[in-house]
Amino acid sequence: MVPGTGATSDFSVVLSWSKSATNKSATSKSPSTADLDLYVYEPNGDFAVPVNGAVSENGILSGDSYDTGVSSESYQLKPEHQAGTYIVLVHYYDGTAGESAYPQIQLYRTDLPGGSRTYLRGQIVDRTLNEIPMDNSKPLTQMIDESNFAGVQKLDYSNIWYAFTIEVK
Repeated sequence: MVPGTGATSDFSVVLSWSKSATNKSATSKSPSTADLDLYVYEPNGDFAVPVNGAVSENGILSGDSYDTGVSSESYQLKPEHQAGTYIVLVHYYDGTAGESAYPQIQLYRTDLPGGSRTYLRGQIVDRTLNEIPMDNSKPLTQMIDESNFAGVQKLDYSNIWYAFTIEVK
Protein backbone atom coordinates (compact mmCIF):
# COMPACT_ATOMS: atom_id res chain seq x y z
CA MET A 1 0.00 0.00 0.00
CA VAL A 2 1.35 3.43 -0.92
CA PRO A 3 1.43 5.94 1.97
CA GLY A 4 -0.89 8.91 1.58
CA THR A 5 -0.28 12.64 1.50
CA GLY A 6 1.49 13.90 4.59
CA ALA A 7 3.56 10.75 5.02
CA THR A 8 6.92 11.18 6.71
CA SER A 9 10.25 9.44 6.30
CA ASP A 10 11.32 9.75 9.92
CA PHE A 11 9.76 9.89 13.38
CA SER A 12 10.38 8.97 16.97
CA VAL A 13 8.06 8.70 19.94
CA VAL A 14 8.75 8.98 23.66
CA LEU A 15 6.20 7.67 26.16
CA SER A 16 6.41 8.95 29.72
CA TRP A 17 3.97 8.81 32.63
CA SER A 18 3.42 9.97 36.19
CA LYS A 19 0.98 9.64 39.09
CA SER A 20 -0.59 13.03 38.35
CA ALA A 21 -2.22 14.59 35.32
CA THR A 22 -0.21 17.17 33.40
CA ASN A 23 -3.07 19.69 33.44
CA LYS A 24 -3.05 19.88 37.24
CA SER A 25 -1.37 22.88 38.85
CA ALA A 26 1.40 20.82 40.46
CA THR A 27 4.86 22.30 40.04
CA SER A 28 6.43 18.90 39.37
CA LYS A 29 5.15 15.56 38.17
CA SER A 30 5.02 12.72 40.68
CA PRO A 31 7.05 9.67 39.64
CA SER A 32 5.06 6.53 38.98
CA THR A 33 5.87 2.92 39.74
CA ALA A 34 3.27 1.69 37.24
CA ASP A 35 4.58 -0.36 34.31
CA LEU A 36 3.37 0.90 30.95
CA ASP A 37 4.52 -0.49 27.62
CA LEU A 38 4.89 1.36 24.32
CA TYR A 39 3.86 -0.69 21.29
CA VAL A 40 4.54 0.33 17.69
CA TYR A 41 2.79 -1.90 15.16
CA GLU A 42 4.83 -1.90 11.96
CA PRO A 43 3.53 -2.29 8.39
CA ASN A 44 4.77 -5.89 8.13
CA GLY A 45 2.36 -6.91 10.92
CA ASP A 46 5.04 -7.20 13.62
CA PHE A 47 5.04 -5.02 16.69
CA ALA A 48 7.98 -3.38 18.40
CA VAL A 49 7.92 -3.14 22.18
CA PRO A 50 10.94 -2.51 24.44
CA VAL A 51 10.26 -5.63 26.52
CA ASN A 52 11.04 -7.71 23.39
CA GLY A 53 14.44 -6.13 22.74
CA ALA A 54 16.30 -3.04 21.57
CA VAL A 55 15.65 -3.38 17.82
CA SER A 56 12.90 -4.39 15.43
CA GLU A 57 12.97 -4.67 11.66
CA ASN A 58 12.07 -0.96 11.38
CA GLY A 59 13.00 0.69 14.67
CA ILE A 60 15.31 1.11 17.63
CA LEU A 61 13.80 0.93 21.11
CA SER A 62 14.73 2.07 24.59
CA GLY A 63 15.10 -0.28 27.51
CA ASP A 64 11.87 -1.59 29.05
CA SER A 65 10.64 0.52 31.96
CA TYR A 66 10.30 -2.62 34.09
CA ASP A 67 14.05 -3.18 33.77
CA THR A 68 15.24 0.43 33.82
CA GLY A 69 13.00 1.64 36.65
CA VAL A 70 12.32 4.82 34.65
CA SER A 71 8.77 5.85 33.66
CA SER A 72 9.68 6.22 30.00
CA GLU A 73 9.98 4.14 26.82
CA SER A 74 10.82 5.19 23.26
CA TYR A 75 10.91 4.14 19.60
CA GLN A 76 13.03 5.63 16.79
CA LEU A 77 12.37 4.75 13.14
CA LYS A 78 15.50 3.37 11.43
CA PRO A 79 16.81 5.17 8.30
CA GLU A 80 16.10 1.96 6.34
CA HIS A 81 12.48 1.04 7.07
CA GLN A 82 9.27 -0.20 5.51
CA ALA A 83 6.78 2.24 4.07
CA GLY A 84 3.22 2.05 5.32
CA THR A 85 1.11 2.63 8.42
CA TYR A 86 2.66 2.57 11.89
CA ILE A 87 0.25 2.33 14.84
CA VAL A 88 1.29 3.65 18.25
CA LEU A 89 -0.44 2.41 21.37
CA VAL A 90 0.21 2.12 25.08
CA HIS A 91 -0.63 -0.80 27.36
CA TYR A 92 -0.91 -0.58 31.14
CA TYR A 93 0.82 -3.74 32.29
CA ASP A 94 0.95 -3.45 36.07
CA GLY A 95 0.88 -1.05 38.98
CA THR A 96 1.97 -1.31 42.59
CA ALA A 97 -1.15 -1.54 44.74
CA GLY A 98 -3.32 -0.62 41.75
CA GLU A 99 -1.50 2.65 41.03
CA SER A 100 -2.88 4.65 38.11
CA ALA A 101 -0.65 6.35 35.56
CA TYR A 102 -1.19 9.42 33.38
CA PRO A 103 0.64 8.84 30.08
CA GLN A 104 2.03 11.39 27.65
CA ILE A 105 3.53 10.74 24.22
CA GLN A 106 5.91 13.13 22.53
CA LEU A 107 6.00 12.65 18.75
CA TYR A 108 9.06 14.01 16.95
CA ARG A 109 8.93 14.58 13.18
CA THR A 110 11.17 16.92 11.21
CA ASP A 111 8.26 17.82 8.92
CA LEU A 112 6.10 19.21 11.79
CA PRO A 113 6.18 22.92 12.61
CA GLY A 114 8.21 23.11 15.80
CA GLY A 115 9.35 19.51 15.29
CA SER A 116 7.09 17.80 17.80
CA ARG A 117 3.59 17.21 19.14
CA THR A 118 2.45 16.19 22.62
CA TYR A 119 -0.41 13.71 23.06
CA LEU A 120 -2.28 13.13 26.31
CA ARG A 121 -4.77 10.35 27.00
CA GLY A 122 -8.02 12.20 27.52
CA GLN A 123 -11.23 13.64 26.16
CA ILE A 124 -12.43 17.19 25.61
CA VAL A 125 -15.34 18.05 27.91
CA ASP A 126 -16.70 21.61 27.90
CA ARG A 127 -13.62 22.81 25.97
CA THR A 128 -11.26 21.38 28.58
CA LEU A 129 -9.05 18.34 28.12
CA ASN A 130 -9.79 15.88 30.90
CA GLU A 131 -6.90 13.45 31.19
CA ILE A 132 -7.92 9.86 31.77
CA PRO A 133 -5.48 7.67 33.71
CA MET A 134 -4.50 4.13 32.84
CA ASP A 135 -4.93 1.25 35.30
CA ASN A 136 -6.49 -2.20 35.49
CA SER A 137 -9.92 -1.11 36.75
CA LYS A 138 -11.68 -1.88 33.42
CA PRO A 139 -9.21 -3.81 31.28
CA LEU A 140 -9.55 -4.97 27.71
CA THR A 141 -8.82 -8.69 28.08
CA GLN A 142 -8.87 -9.76 24.44
CA MET A 143 -7.22 -8.67 21.21
CA ILE A 144 -8.42 -5.43 19.63
CA ASP A 145 -10.86 -6.30 16.85
CA GLU A 146 -13.92 -4.81 15.16
CA SER A 147 -16.16 -5.78 18.09
CA ASN A 148 -14.28 -3.59 20.58
CA PHE A 149 -12.33 -1.07 18.46
CA ALA A 150 -14.88 1.75 18.95
CA GLY A 151 -14.61 1.26 22.72
CA VAL A 152 -10.81 1.36 22.52
CA GLN A 153 -10.99 4.68 20.65
CA LYS A 154 -13.49 6.11 23.18
CA LEU A 155 -11.15 5.13 26.07
CA ASP A 156 -13.74 2.73 27.50
CA TYR A 157 -10.95 0.37 28.58
CA SER A 158 -8.56 1.48 31.29
CA ASN A 159 -5.48 -0.49 30.24
CA ILE A 160 -5.13 0.44 26.55
CA TRP A 161 -4.55 3.69 24.66
CA TYR A 162 -4.67 3.71 20.87
CA ALA A 163 -2.70 6.94 20.54
CA PHE A 164 -2.34 7.53 16.76
CA THR A 165 -1.18 6.23 13.40
CA ILE A 166 1.65 7.56 11.27
CA GLU A 167 1.95 7.16 7.51
CA VAL A 168 5.59 6.54 6.58
CA LYS A 169 7.12 6.72 3.12
